[in-house]
Amino acid sequence: MSAPGIAYLAAIKSCCEEELVLADGSHFYEIFFTGGGSLYAGGTATLVSSFVASLGRSAIQCTMVAAHKLAAHTMSGLPVPAADFIVACADLMDSVLMHRLDLLFGKHVGMLIICCIYGVAKVLGATLGFRSVALQVSDMYPNGNIMRQAKGQDNQQELLVTHARNFYNNVFLNACDHLVRKSAMSTSSGSVVAGGKGPAGSEGPPNAASGLLPTATIHFIRQSSLSAMKHTSTAQAVWMQEVEGQQPKWVPSPSAKFKLYR
Repeated sequence: MSAPGIAYLAAIKSCCEEELVLADGSHFYEIFFTGGGSLYAGGTATLVSSFVASLGRSAIQCTMVAAHKLAAHTMSGLPVPAADFIVACADLMDSVLMHRLDLLFGKHVGMLIICCIYGVAKVLGATLGFRSVALQVSDMYPNGNIMRQAKGQDNQQELLVTHARNFYNNVFLNACDHLVRKSAMSTSSGSVVAGGKGPAGSEGPPNAASGLLPTATIHFIRQSSLSAMKHTSTAQAVWMQEVEGQQPKWVPSPSAKFKLYR
């Protein structure tokens, strides 16, 4: 296939992962929310599993790149090495996809990236404005309509910031505050997970492919309406390939909650 053809297919794949497949009313939405997994063939189950794995890789890589840029040029007062901050943000994205993939339905993946990066920075006490995070992530998706569902403002940047802040305060924190704290606190304890420490912030963004594979694929699907997929040998092979050598990362409920409203 020619280079333009490959680029075109890559653009379609990115668009599907970022927004289209998880739109309300899509077939993927129906499979997850109507329990249709047990009614579909094994090929469909494998397709869904592969999609979640691909989505996880893309989301984690974009999270790491955005966190690297913010740590290098925008953030101040970070109490941990930049590499630890970057990995903690990626680990949080992985945990959110693992436990609360439903938050992504009807949303652009960039919305969760914004929330993950800002949440970790807030827990660590770093100086980082919500607006800076939102605009940095938006710049990574020049063709993506992250703020598609927000209405009522003419300024697109302000539209994005307002919509993302409302989602963070009213939805994301209520659903994921314990995940945010676990990922952020792992940096100060010296036990950063999800692939270990990456390169220093001044040495370029870490490579998400170097051991930081999403665990969301197997763990979320096991808890969803697609539990019947466990009996499909093809799907099992996909799952094992994705999480080979990794231990389940079940997140315990914290003894106390925290709020990080902006």
